[in-house]
Amino acid sequence: MYKFIEKNGLNLVCDGKTVLKNISFWLNPRLFAYKATSFEDKIVLEKASVSETEVRFVSGDNVGGITLTLKQDGDCFALFACGEYDGRGGKGQHGCHLDPFCGLGFDFEFPHRGNFIDAFMRCSYWQKPYIGNGKIKPRTQGLFFNQSNRCVYLMATCHRDFKTEMFPEKKGTSLRAQSNNRVEKIDECIFIGGVGKSVYELGETVAGFGLEIMQKPGKLRKNKEYPEIFEYLGWCSWDAFHMFVTHQNLIDKAQEFKDKEIPVKWVILDDMWGDVPQNDVLTMHSRELESWEAAPDRFPKGLKGITGELKENFGLKVGIWHPINGYWSGIDPRGSLAKEHGDLLEYNIPGIRPDQPRLMHSFEKKKCEKYYDIQHKFYSDCGIDFTKVDNQGSTQWFSFLKGSIGECAENLHNAIEKAAKKYYGGALINCMGMPIENLWNRTYSNINRFSGDFQPENRDWFVHHLLQCSYNSLTQGAIFTGDWDMWWSDDGQATKNAVLRSMSGGPIYMSDELNRSIKDVIMPTVLSSGRIIRLKNPARPTADCLFENPEENKKVFKVFNTGGKYGVVAVFDLDSADGSVSGTVSPLDAGLDGNEYVLYDWFNETATPVKRGESINVTLNNRDDFRLYIICPVKDNRAVIGLKEKYMTFGGIRQDKDGITALDDGTLLIYENGKINSVKVKKDEFINVN
Repeated sequence: MYKFIEKNGLNLVCDGKTVLKNISFWLNPRLFAYKATSFEDKIVLEKASVSETEVRFVSGDNVGGITLTLKQDGDCFALFACGEYDGRGGKGQHGCHLDPFCGLGFDFEFPHRGNFIDAFMRCSYWQKPYIGNGKIKPRTQGLFFNQSNRCVYLMATCHRDFKTEMFPEKKGTSLRAQSNNRVEKIDECIFIGGVGKSVYELGETVAGFGLEIMQKPGKLRKNKEYPEIFEYLGWCSWDAFHMFVTHQNLIDKAQEFKDKEIPVKWVILDDMWGDVPQNDVLTMHSRELESWEAAPDRFPKGLKGITGELKENFGLKVGIWHPINGYWSGIDPRGSLAKEHGDLLEYNIPGIRPDQPRLMHSFEKKKCEKYYDIQHKFYSDCGIDFTKVDNQGSTQWFSFLKGSIGECAENLHNAIEKAAKKYYGGALINCMGMPIENLWNRTYSNINRFSGDFQPENRDWFVHHLLQCSYNSLTQGAIFTGDWDMWWSDDGQATKNAVLRSMSGGPIYMSDELNRSIKDVIMPTVLSSGRIIRLKNPARPTADCLFENPEENKKVFKVFNTGGKYGVVAVFDLDSADGSVSGTVSPLDAGLDGNEYVLYDWFNETATPVKRGESINVTLNNRDDFRLYIICPVKDNRAVIGLKEKYMTFGGIRQDKDGITALDDGTLLIYENGKINSVKVKKDEFINVN
């Protein structure tokens, strides 16, 4: 299916159509590790031999050579690079090793038709989408483009030592490989991809192939266990209390949930619970961690005290937040943590700021494992039930020259997940960790944050949040369940955020300030038991929206999900000028191909019957206008819509051949004979509709 051919340059083709065009390989030596990456010494290699599955590249002065080998399986391909650079050979004037930041790679062109979808790192932590038709963005990790009647997906890797990313070049695109260390050799997979008809299937197919071809221990999302605790409603302390979280205000918030009968079942003690000298937002990133205990001035009973009270008096599970580097500026060398476990710590050499070393745990395998084991044993002994581990995207900076990026990322994630499995049964939220080295090197964990931080009372933020989470679900959603972050139940975007969390397939948790939680806004996302109505797949853009820019095209933007034979489509106005937009909604938007459906408009409480291939028109007036449609299958001239009070109506009932069982108190809706019939039901009540 795939093969190399020489036709106006070196190309990779699939079934006669070019996937990568005009490939040229290069090496980038460096004499000094701290010197900023440049390409002034870049060595463009010459083709020495070409076959359908292998190309040999060599340098003119014999200091380096790379063999690029093509491997394939079904619709997928992988490119392996094997070779070395010897700065002592030839003229010996280029440097003594490959550049740690960008040691080698190849330039190419991708023959796309129309817009492409670019999943790129906008910073060290968060992946973001770009939909366009020009140059790709720097640090691209995944790239979809259309080609005739098929789609192509290209994906970066992190195998044993090197990670790769794509960058724009004057002519085309560059795949760059980073070792993060002083190395002269490579023998691993540097690029994968595939072709197919469906973007949704292709993302999963290529990700699964990558896990297999690189022999990674991880699994696809659909094959992973989902932690039971996150099947329930939660709350996070960060946007409620920020720097000023205390024992008492956590108790006050728990009491509020109890008084208002909001069925929150778990809380996260987020940033600033720890033993860090009191500070403010301006100085928080320059502070160091003293110990693993809670801040004594704000938690006089210690971590065990607040955890015990939340559990005993309010029946809450408690999770703990921490970054991989202790605190934002590391660990205080004078604190008790450093004194007790100094053998597990070392100063890093930050790749971007070598003048600002931080003391943190070693990336050496055994030391890293021991560090996280001791840390989480302490938390577990204090009553902690799960953890949220932050700042994972800084791995490449913190591990600079401590080993290869692949090795250090593997050691880090293995240590984190081994401890989380041992002490919390695997209940772990990964955060600030969307770089490719994090994606490929987690072992079993299922949940990963898909967006930057929640911004309360920010209308523009919601647009970027929706695009970021839904498009990240196309790529990272193949391996992880997306955490669409916390939200407030009383800000201007509350209802839209609640709808998105209900559709996301991931956890649902708020961060409302004290006395500001609104039960009526929260309850459509959850059963009265506190169990969320969670869909098993990620919410993603509909097919007709995928390759268009919704901020400029004057069309509605739609995200969809499914639950059994039901579909869900949420429709938004993302127009940059805040003007009106139009479009259609159809069962095909949710990938449903039955003969008859009813489209239930949740907010307008109306139902429209449609047959195969039919759609309804939708116009939204501005960014505050949106719709939620539940697409219900029709059987024997009847469509069971479900519980009216829940966004995922069908998730509020259980159906079998004999009838319907209500999973909560509410109003059961059934469409029949051109109208919606409703009946009040109680939890566990059985209704025979035959």
